Amino acid sequence: GSPALVPASQSDLSLDYSMMTAGGFLSAGLYLKRVTDAIQWLIASDETGIRESARNLGTMREYGYRFSGSVRVGDFGGLQPHARLFAAEAVPPESRPTDGLESHRYYGAEFGLSAYAALGKGYSASLSYQKAARSIEVQREAFSSALYFVALGKSFRNGLKLEVASGLPFARRFTYRGQEMRAANVYGETN
Repeated sequence: GSPALVPASQSDLSLDYSMMTAGGFLSAGLYLKRVTDAIQWLIASDETGIRESARNLGTMREYGYRFSGSVRVGDFGGLQPHARLFAAEAVPPESRPTDGLESHRYYGAEFGLSAYAALGKGYSASLSYQKAARSIEVQREAFSSALYFVALGKSFRNGLKLEVASGLPFARRFTYRGQEMRAANVYGETN
């Protein structure tokens, strides 16, 4: 590793409650995550161009609420939702005022749902949907489009199951990992 870097330190604290229901479970909780001396890429520019170097760029904090569950719907299917609401903050170290780094905060939501159903005569259908929240750093944010899969299946008497699945069957455009970067005299976005 680089002798200029200090090891990052991460602390996690959570308070969760779970309960069984007649057809599944529900779970909810509060959480706090803190990373000090976060190692991230510092973007800098001068007359020779743009360069990046790994540095300890401050403290990242995230706190929020999360929920998940599993609910059976009759004898033919079920739902498995999950969600997270949170605030995230990136705070640069006070020891680096010349780098032009600024604190920023982001309020986000992340949610997903899996659903499955038996359609009769050995046929089944399922759907999985996930919308991830942005993740923030001192000089960049990462984002992605919603991701979903649909599947249709057929079970046969001999135990064989045939399934056809498709990811994003109705999407014309998809961003797997886009980034927005901000630094003194530098702005960039990738999709």
